[in-house]
Amino acid sequence: MAMKHVMLIRQISYLPSRARGSTLIEVLVSVLLLSFGLLAMGAMQTYALAASKTTGHRAMAAMLAAEAADILRANPAGFAAGGYDVTNYLTDAAGLTPVKAAQSKCEFPTCSATTLSQYDAARLKSRIRQELPSGGLQVERIVIGGVASKKEADLWLVWVEPKLFAHQTGGGNLDESAEKDFDNCPATVKLVKPTPRCFYMRVVL
Repeated sequence: MAMKHVMLIRQISYLPSRARGSTLIEVLVSVLLLSFGLLAMGAMQTYALAASKTTGHRAMAAMLAAEAADILRANPAGFAAGGYDVTNYLTDAAGLTPVKAAQSKCEFPTCSATTLSQYDAARLKSRIRQELPSGGLQVERIVIGGVASKKEADLWLVWVEPKLFAHQTGGGNLDESAEKDFDNCPATVKLVKPTPRCFYMRVVL
């Protein structure tokens, strides 16, 4: 009888266990996979927020460009005299505050086409600087036969957009954003590091 009990105990000890717990390695692998998923979700959310901000800046640039075009058309004499010409947005907009812009204000009847263009340009550039990050204005009249046109000009609104690693070229160089090929920017602006964003418009009076 005792022998039968011993045999039965041995048979039970050889049966595979149906209730097994997770090993430490399995837990670590699960945590690692979960971490990869959370990192991917975080990067995706960051990119979505940045893309939303970029869209907002571009919409603002489009509105300001339309406003600038109307200002140029409202003063054709000042435009023809080159009162709105801006060849370098960086040096031209540096330190331009609303107070300084207001100092160039002109009033009727002493306001001429030239002083009006100076006031309009200062006020417009100051507002662009406020609405867009490091924003600026660049206006270049079309040159035909070596003479600057009195009716047409290329207008750019330029600003610096925060860059994401998803937008970078090989090597992780923050100054060599792939975005530089997406926008129509002046040749001088393309040399700026980091490469700014541009909104282009052809203005015809």
